Amino acid sequence: MLHDVYLSHAAPDLGAALDLTARLEALQQGVRRPLALDAAAAASAQPLPPVSGCRLMLVLLSVAWLRSPLGPRHWAAARSAGVPVRVLVHPDLPRLPQDGVGRGRRAQLEEVLAGHPLAAELLATPWWWLGEPGDAAPHWALLPQVLASTADALPVAEPPPLAPAQGEPPRAGLASRLAMLYGGAQARATAYQARDRARGEPALALALAAAAADLADTPASRSTLLTLLGQQTALRRVMPLHAPGRRVQALAFSPDGRWLATGDARQGPGDDGPARLCLVDLHTLQQREGSQSRSGSIGALAWGRPWLAVGTRGGVGWLRWDEASQRFGARSPTPLSEPVTPAWMSWSGVQWAGGDDWLAWGCPEGLLGLARPGEARAHELRLPQAGRPDALQGLAWVAPGQVLTLESNRVCLRPFPALEPVVTLGAMDRFFHLWAQGGHWVVTGVQRGRTGVLRGFGAEVWSFEPHAASGPFQAADLGQRTGEPNWVISVPGRKGHDVPALAVGPDLARLHYLLPSLATPAAGLAVDAPRRRVAVGDGRTGAVSIWQLGEPHPLLHPLMPAGVVRAVAAGPGHAMMWVDLSSAFHRDLMDGGERPDRLSAGFAVVRLLPLDGGREVLMLGEKGESAVFDLASGQRRQPLWPRPPGREGLHLVATAAQAPRVAMVDPDGVLWLLEARDGHWQPLAHWEVIGQPLAITLSPRGEEIHVMVAQGFVRVGRWRMDDPGSPHWSVVLSQGLPGPMAVEAGGALLVGDGEDLVWQAAGQDSGDTLRLSGHAAPVRAVALTQDLLLSVSAAEQQPELDELRLWSTSGLALGVVPLPDRLASLGVTRSGQQAWLLMRGGELFRLPLDTAAWARIAQFVAGRPLTAAERQQHGLLDAGQLAPSPPGPA
Repeated sequence: MLHDVYLSHAAPDLGAALDLTARLEALQQGVRRPLALDAAAAASAQPLPPVSGCRLMLVLLSVAWLRSPLGPRHWAAARSAGVPVRVLVHPDLPRLPQDGVGRGRRAQLEEVLAGHPLAAELLATPWWWLGEPGDAAPHWALLPQVLASTADALPVAEPPPLAPAQGEPPRAGLASRLAMLYGGAQARATAYQARDRARGEPALALALAAAAADLADTPASRSTLLTLLGQQTALRRVMPLHAPGRRVQALAFSPDGRWLATGDARQGPGDDGPARLCLVDLHTLQQREGSQSRSGSIGALAWGRPWLAVGTRGGVGWLRWDEASQRFGARSPTPLSEPVTPAWMSWSGVQWAGGDDWLAWGCPEGLLGLARPGEARAHELRLPQAGRPDALQGLAWVAPGQVLTLESNRVCLRPFPALEPVVTLGAMDRFFHLWAQGGHWVVTGVQRGRTGVLRGFGAEVWSFEPHAASGPFQAADLGQRTGEPNWVISVPGRKGHDVPALAVGPDLARLHYLLPSLATPAAGLAVDAPRRRVAVGDGRTGAVSIWQLGEPHPLLHPLMPAGVVRAVAAGPGHAMMWVDLSSAFHRDLMDGGERPDRLSAGFAVVRLLPLDGGREVLMLGEKGESAVFDLASGQRRQPLWPRPPGREGLHLVATAAQAPRVAMVDPDGVLWLLEARDGHWQPLAHWEVIGQPLAITLSPRGEEIHVMVAQGFVRVGRWRMDDPGSPHWSVVLSQGLPGPMAVEAGGALLVGDGEDLVWQAAGQDSGDTLRLSGHAAPVRAVALTQDLLLSVSAAEQQPELDELRLWSTSGLALGVVPLPDRLASLGVTRSGQQAWLLMRGGELFRLPLDTAAWARIAQFVAGRPLTAAERQQHGLLDAGQLAPSPPGPA
């Protein structure tokens, strides 16, 4: 039978399709043939009505239609038969109710259709929007316009008056709905502005992205946040350690890299306060202790083993570090012959000074000397140019028995211990800064009219490399172990920018500028090259900016180092349970209050599976052992399997997170559903699985089991205890490469198929799946929440490392998070707000999954929110100004 109008829709949209059918029949009084409904034809097991002979095809475009394999078939049939097509966009596209209309409906539709094989054709076809996200019912009033849009227009009768849709929001709620739509529009526009500013103004771009996410949680704002955060190759923490108005020019890392010491100095004649010395624990980024000096300024710090030398006016103070108490003990300072403040200090190390550790110190006034803790008087040398402003411009130990000094624009070498005679290595027009570590030294300044860097090692001058800086800058080389330069530069400001910045890179001509280091000119710089840490002292505000360079992604938060965690599982809410290498059980790691439960499995645990809402936990050992712990009582019991899974079947065991149920496939290929009753496991149902089981998942409530089976080809079947027709085959893996599986509380299924993901939303039929591509290697791990899909595969550029990809549930690729190692396991907490990633090397990381947390991190990395002027410049309105007043009655 042929039809005047062919309606293509997906099964979940049957209600809207029937409503559309009734309204079309009311408009077309002479239509004698019914419309073709996919769902109705499929339900009756009859072949779908042919498209040829129809005068028009209407596509009800929704998220379900994009996932359905029937849509492309209908589309191809209509094109081959020459039937005109018109698209009606369902209000649930895009799915997020905050999406609004974005930068225009076409731009919104382009983003939603990105990656779909029919994207270009759908966008080129006339389409109409049937409403906005959150509408109680589609807007059918535009149907006459749609039917009249073809060259052979269908006869349209006068439409009857339509009754108000059920549940339509009252006019009083219109303002809030308009505010939501305007918020979504602004969020999308702001996200695109953030991307445009990413290259030249990364701090502003991150602040814009955070503001966009605050307006509305849209795919555009999520993707922009993820992309911009991924472009930051460093993590930074700004700490207000010193009083505002103080100049922080003295910074020193401890030899083991655990601590940072900072000291401040007077800013000018009106500043007569005491100097403050602060100590920061770099593992926790918390200030450990602080002390005050009667001297108004601390000019320099140098941390040796075990002494911290403090340069103050008229002397060098000594603080001895006690490893046991993790505190300093003071010793009497060594006085200087003149009331001057050391500006540079450097420890020799015992290997460079005849078995003793000597401190070399110097003052701008031209006084140079050597000192040791406890000595009553320092060895001093007054330079011939003393009294000139450039008499001494820096110093550092660079070789056994050799101190490098910058004197009157000359690079000099002085011997230990007499410091005379002096050997000149080279000269420059002007010096900015000297940095040295492990014999390598770097001097920044001007040579023959060119600004740049003079490099050397020990008594050798290597090269001068120009750098286009607009003013004085400081530099250090992190690549001394490899021999290849790896620069870190602290500059007062790039060309066209007034804010100081930190830059990194192997080439001075092509540096990557990070976010501004501080809001005011930098005063001091300390570099821990082996651990790639940098600390920058502020020139006016008393703050210190601490950088950890080379972190994989700002969203990855380290929880445990290597060598601690063996297995991880989700606990109640945000909590995360884990087992350490000694098989001791812990929980509540995600909440920050780790509580050892003193439960031990007694065997090497390789899998940790939660049961019954986290009330119990199942532990599986590498040799097939198993144990169940009741976390309330601490009681341990031995599970009674129908047949133990054995060493080879540990991956074929799954638990229900919210119910006391377990599913397993025994060595004979029998699928069991078990329930814990009175401390014992009782079989609820069992089935024989035909083929080779490869993977298994159990729904959170324990009513549905998915098993991946290889039987000539690989497919996924669904078993239910109350369904005698089980199994139902839901997904066929077209690439034939079995991958991981995950199931969400609502019943949604995510499967890895080679380098693709197969996503089946809750309540979908076996054919209604969405295939996601873009991985460079086969998918190794998957997880999902109500609104996010997560997948892990090897990185394309570095196959020895993995990368995490995030997707929206509508199939949009949100971004990539590079991982520092190969992944061992991936999971999400029950709340869906956090993911954990356990690396093969043993490191454990946490990744927040809510957009609000991403926005907070972006604003933190940017170092500031948007100013009122920037909000006005970029057209951002306050919440109360988002929507206009609702229209009055007609």
